[in-house]
Amino acid sequence: MNRGDYQSSYTPYGYQKAANGRLEIDEKAAENVRLIFKLFLEKRKIKEIIEILYKKEVFTPSVYRATQGKKVKSQLSESKFRWERSILRKILSDERYIGTYVAGKQMQQEVGSSRPVQKEESEWIKIPEHHPAIIEKSDFEAAQEILQRSSRSKRKSKQKENSAQIHALNRLNKPKISANMEEQIAFLENEKMQLYEQFLMQEINAETWLELKIELTNKISGLRQRSLIKV
Repeated sequence: MNRGDYQSSYTPYGYQKAANGRLEIDEKAAENVRLIFKLFLEKRKIKEIIEILYKKEVFTPSVYRATQGKKVKSQLSESKFRWERSILRKILSDERYIGTYVAGKQMQQEVGSSRPVQKEESEWIKIPEHHPAIIEKSDFEAAQEILQRSSRSKRKSKQKENSAQIHALNRLNKPKISANMEEQIAFLENEKMQLYEQFLMQEINAETWLELKIELTNKISGLRQRSLIKV
């Protein structure tokens, strides 16, 4: 990985593995990657982009891979042209499209374990200008800014929603929940939301997401029970 050798047999959508083991552009799929970024930078919502790809009958990445005679990681979607939001967000945030080699995101928790652990981004291996870029760096950075603004807006909206729900419970139940307890619950609810976003972005697997989600849910239930609020 430190040499920049591409380890996985699964290449990012828009690329294929060259004879020398490096990534090269798969022009047919790369055109769709460029279209996704173009639409997103035109301030189109993810939902709108999904509809446009559907109308243009653009194969999803897994279906496209299957049409090339390659193996796929999961079962094919019922609709060959219905893209998932998580896949689009993953493409829009993938540095490999500007030519950066990215590896070493995960490590095994212990010897013999099949459960990977997400590493801090500072520990990832990154090599700029490693392979041909599909997206200009300036366009990629502009897309990241839009994604970050969207995430911040969703977090604020969720926090307000959680706060409103907590206040409603306070009015209906006595004794009232303390301000400190309210903050703890809102914090844990926000943690659950961020955890789900990590799962959608495929930064953690389903097993890890469910395990941590249950742990957070139990903590929230415990806080509410301690406040004598019915759940």
